[in-house]
Amino acid sequence: MAALVPTENDRLAPLEHPGGSPVMHQRWAGLLFLHWPISPAMIQERLPEGLFVDTFEGMAWVGVVPFFMEKVRIHGNITAPLVLNLLILLICMLIQHIIL
Repeated sequence: MAALVPTENDRLAPLEHPGGSPVMHQRWAGLLFLHWPISPAMIQERLPEGLFVDTFEGMAWVGVVPFFMEKVRIHGNITAPLVLNLLILLICMLIQHIIL
């Protein structure tokens, strides 16, 4: 199945603020962004129906982002007995869900 090209509205929709108040706070530090090109067809054949690989210059991209998540805590004036500091490894690929 050929990959669909998302419209500008499809791409901008996730940027809309969901409204409401934050649930928690955190600080991200020491981010490293690594990306590798990969064949869109190789990814598309593994995706469930209704999901489509997003491409840039004809290629899909796999991203690996290691970073520290510091001072993770609940929002508000709640005194938390525990403030978390975590090392995170994020592995990602851009996928679009286009409602036809």
